[in-house]
Amino acid sequence: MGLYARNYGLVPDVMGAFLQDFAPNGSDWGVMNWSSNELTDTLKRLEVTTNADEQAGLKQKTAEIIYQQRPLIPVVYYQQTAVANKALKGLEIDPFERSFKLNKLSW
Repeated sequence: MGLYARNYGLVPDVMGAFLQDFAPNGSDWGVMNWSSNELTDTLKRLEVTTNADEQAGLKQKTAEIIYQQRPLIPVVYYQQTAVANKALKGLEIDPFERSFKLNKLSW
């Protein structure tokens, strides 16, 4: 077992870290003695696609593979919470907390 701290939530696009951490032959920070052909193929497809819908699906598949196979175990989870009146329209939560997107709000 290896223990290390890695926060994927600190970068706007986690792809660079994922490609290194889940490299088929291992990496300095990533999972040790674990590999998944399905994850490798998914990350390769994600690396080259420019279609936003396809990217979203591949990112979801990546998360599912990691969650189901648990090559790493997160010890801390974070959940954003927002409360708003039902009449408020256009509320979006930025997962990286870089923008409150106030310009999209309306009644």
